[in-house]
Amino acid sequence: MESISDESPDEDPKRTLVKKIAESESINRSVSVRLFVSLDLVNSTTFKSKTPKWPIVLDRFYTLAESHIVSSPGVDDVDRFRVWKYVGDEVLFYRPVNRLEDIPRSIDLVFEKLNEISREIRSLCKEEGYPVGLLDVKATAWIALIQHQTDIDQLPDQARVVLGFGVKSGSA
Repeated sequence: MESISDESPDEDPKRTLVKKIAESESINRSVSVRLFVSLDLVNSTTFKSKTPKWPIVLDRFYTLAESHIVSSPGVDDVDRFRVWKYVGDEVLFYRPVNRLEDIPRSIDLVFEKLNEISREIRSLCKEEGYPVGLLDVKATAWIALIQHQTDIDQLPDQARVVLGFGVKSGSA
């Protein structure tokens, strides 16, 4: 499948991203740039097979992930991550990207919090007598240009990824 890009082969990807961010803010309010982060428990399937008390650790992971990523001190509400959804042993977050420098700053914050969460999970396992050294936490981050439109049938084929964040029935 051939991908269609409005970026010329010689164009700097950083400059292209800055351009996309600016376009999404000033020209088209129905499009925005979002940074997504996934925190995931590593080896959770093996861990679950070794202890029937795994729901306690999973619950603690959810609590730690949300409190460390969403409630980070020193981050204002505009730049704050929000929970997108929970998928098994994974928590997905998103935040708007309004400036290019938002991206590395957010990645640094997530990396710091990832290490804190990992230490706390290891500590919990040690304190409670669960298998130690088996669980860890990994993170993945990506950015996406998001089309804000409630009627998917009106979108062109290449823009069929639609995410409704905080949209209530009847509102846009």
